[in-house]
Amino acid sequence: MVSLYLYIPNLIGYTRIILMFAAYYIADTQPYLFFLFYFLSQFLDMFDGMAARAFNQSTKFGALLDMVTDRCSTVGLLFVIAQRYPKLTLACHFFVWLDIFSHWAHMLATLKAGSASHKIVKDGPWLLRFYYAAHWFMVVLIFAAEGLPCMLYLLSFKEQIPAICVQVVTYLAYALAPLFFTKHFINVIQFFHAANSLDKIEKKE
Repeated sequence: MVSLYLYIPNLIGYTRIILMFAAYYIADTQPYLFFLFYFLSQFLDMFDGMAARAFNQSTKFGALLDMVTDRCSTVGLLFVIAQRYPKLTLACHFFVWLDIFSHWAHMLATLKAGSASHKIVKDGPWLLRFYYAAHWFMVVLIFAAEGLPCMLYLLSFKEQIPAICVQVVTYLAYALAPLFFTKHFINVIQFFHAANSLDKIEKKE
């Protein structure tokens, strides 16, 4: 019997982690490679869940690995942005705290409620339910949440990037900004919904 640590979706998770550390290692000197490694890591995130379902290898460990990898990759990216833009350090710390608080509170609340997955939200604010029910909407907002910092990262190397690319990246940054803030607004909703859910569960106990 294959160890759960060697399940295909978990191997995808380990690959994502390796790519992220490779990206962080070269972040100060190789913007194109950083972007490539980071993109590949996020792209693989689309396939671990598919592999888990296809090979009947869905596990609690796999769900944990997926969420921790997602959270840590975002935190690492924001730390890189804080390093490239010192004036944005406080803002980056704020978004790191918000991201971790909201997702861990949500994960704990869904586990306590006995939900099969943290992505199943049957009650709560309509925007939160829509976010988890409409896969396309979730993908767009996650793309924006990762995309805007990536665009800012590339712009910090604008002297090394062709002028036309700088223009395109700038336009993309402006286009992604509203979606970026929408994603983090949902994080705020998610945190308070999780806190209320935990309070209700505790009162029942």
